[in-house]
Amino acid sequence: MLSLGIVPLGLRSRDTAPFALGIPPLSGPLGRLRNSLLIWTTDRLVFADLQRDAARIAREATGHELPTPAMNYPALADAIVQFSVPEFEYPRSDLATPVHFVGPVSLAAASPDMAVPDWWGDLDGSRPVVHVTQGTVANTSLDDLVLPTLRALADRDVLVVASTGGRDLPAAAIPANARVAPYLPYDRLFPHLSAFVTNGGYGGVHYALAHGVPILATGNTEDKSEVSARVAWSGAGLRLRPRKGSGGRIDERAIVRAVDRLLAEPSFRAHAASIGAAVTAAPGPRRHRGGAAGGDLLLPGDDGWDDARRAWQLTVDQNPTAIAIPADVDDVAIVVTAARRFGLRVAPQSTGHAAGALRSLDDTILLRTSRLRDVDIDPAVGPPGSAPERYGGTSLPRRPCTTSPRSQAWPPRWASGREG
Repeated sequence: MLSLGIVPLGLRSRDTAPFALGIPPLSGPLGRLRNSLLIWTTDRLVFADLQRDAARIAREATGHELPTPAMNYPALADAIVQFSVPEFEYPRSDLATPVHFVGPVSLAAASPDMAVPDWWGDLDGSRPVVHVTQGTVANTSLDDLVLPTLRALADRDVLVVASTGGRDLPAAAIPANARVAPYLPYDRLFPHLSAFVTNGGYGGVHYALAHGVPILATGNTEDKSEVSARVAWSGAGLRLRPRKGSGGRIDERAIVRAVDRLLAEPSFRAHAASIGAAVTAAPGPRRHRGGAAGGDLLLPGDDGWDDARRAWQLTVDQNPTAIAIPADVDDVAIVVTAARRFGLRVAPQSTGHAAGALRSLDDTILLRTSRLRDVDIDPAVGPPGSAPERYGGTSLPRRPCTTSPRSQAWPPRWASGREG
């Protein structure tokens, strides 16, 4: 079972506070002590009702006890595909569940056919552009963030662009330096931005990071407190919390100070750009469904299916259920675990030379090993003189690891730099 990480990673760790509190990591023994106390407290107080309900549902549905606290549900997966990059996630030294960072899913394709507002020409670079939004979910009241930001920046020499998620704004509430639309094409807007003000939607924040735009995050509901905490922790922006007794609204004076800092201090843009480079380099969600980099999983009809199923021996017609092209040992483990769970066979195959021996591939995952190109031999484990040496992209020992006379020809004649 794969867990798809569409919110910040919630796996429990001795290195992080419990998920949903929005508390950043604290290093060292003191941080681990703090985390242990917070976990104990939240399980017994904050999430006690949730835990009881989840345990009851698990017993009724499966006849078994819930094997982990409800808020640690990602730990039940065989692996997690996290739609982010490691640079935007807290490090954990005790992960027991494999986590694969593939980058965000929200980087939309180009939208040349989407109509733009009449004021689009005002994005002419004559002054900084600040975009504010509450997304498409937590936007019932635009008084939470959009309107306070418009008022806060009304006397600043910036152009404030707001998207309302389909909500209407009275014209009287729109200052002279503000432009408003229900929806906007982010692929065309974000290259113009100098700052992004958001309630902390995971997708929107990644869009800003991908474009190197510094962020002011104010989220305090759903997963948004965790997103906002990561914005500040990563150095890509600032975090503001609602004032006590404000009904969740953000202080306008704090918005002004924060936006002024984002525009004046280059470190925020530098950190956002650094994470953005990682986002750009990430393989994206198709890493496990036929992407060009990393481990792939191809199904009939996917782009590249016919090329992937083609054997070296062209007279052999291979028609497996799926084709896995793992990039590392963790990918192999995921394939084998999934095959066992769904009652499928796994047929390993390198560059196709053994195709004739595979016979029928019905109910079979064809596991192509062409990307598993490294063999690392640890000199501390092997005999003296077996330090790794590279041949054709593969690490091999400089000397043979046996004393057999047949092993003295080194490097082996097949270490020619070609696959096969």
